[in-house]
Amino acid sequence: MNATTTRVRGLLIVRQREVLRRMAGNGYERALARVSAAEREDYESAGILSWCAQSSARAVTLAVAGELGQDPLQLAGEVVA
Repeated sequence: MNATTTRVRGLLIVRQREVLRRMAGNGYERALARVSAAEREDYESAGILSWCAQSSARAVTLAVAGELGQDPLQLAGEVVA
């Protein structure tokens, strides 16, 4: 991650992970398998006091949307609502 990488607070990622896991069920693990190892590690290791690259959060959201057969923008709206 370089100095110009846009990041998301880990606290938001922790909440997003919980919501996506609940929504996707077993599909959540399949979705994680669809993203790169670096993005997966960045996203899954985010804690309440850390940061996550926005690109990692986006990749996971897109993968979960794909597993659910849902529009990624609609899913993102549901997750942050």
